Amino acid sequence: MKNTPKLLIFDVNETLLDLSLMERAMNNAFGNEAAFQIWFHKLLMYSFAETIQETYNDFGAIGKAVLKMVEAHFNVHISEAETKTILNHILNLKPHADVVEALQALKTKGFMLVALTNGSKDALEQQIENAELSAYFNALFSVSAVKVYKPHANTYKYVLDSLNVSVEQAMLVAAHGWDIIGAQQAGLQTAFIEREKKSIYPLGKKPTLSCRSLKELVKQLS
Repeated sequence: MKNTPKLLIFDVNETLLDLSLMERAMNNAFGNEAAFQIWFHKLLMYSFAETIQETYNDFGAIGKAVLKMVEAHFNVHISEAETKTILNHILNLKPHADVVEALQALKTKGFMLVALTNGSKDALEQQIENAELSAYFNALFSVSAVKVYKPHANTYKYVLDSLNVSVEQAMLVAAHGWDIIGAQQAGLQTAFIEREKKSIYPLGKKPTLSCRSLKELVKQLS
């Protein structure tokens, strides 16, 4: 690590918040253990596609649209009421077991902590509040302000410009390989969190740090 960062930019879903509640609900609705993963992959795929073709629809709208694609995939119809219930689970996710202790330790050590999501600002605020994490963050950011999705470089630059922090002073913390390579391309340091079934992109540069948990991140930044 060239220098200790001043600013830590956290990805939210899967990095901080556990998606298993939503995964169980969606898999149960479709009667298939693969349903959630298919939906999540399509959600990312079509948000990336929108950025490439320079269009922008809200992440929630894309999520609802690709759920219809999952219905077609399994030939299963989900009612509007059940669709709303399933998708609203994302607002009430619990943090992973290591999150609170790690955020408290990092805040105590003087790091500036912010969150950056592909979701809407309103959804992000609800997620962080419902997970009881609001006290740990200096600011919350959504890509909706720049209307492109991570891993586009403008999403990370938006955070840096908003806080007047240089790229050399910033580190992205994420459990997604695609997020890591996006931040690297924008010039940030990166910390990959090895959540279950997550891995870095083998053709990308190695992250600045690779940690089995957020507690390990605290140790490596000490």
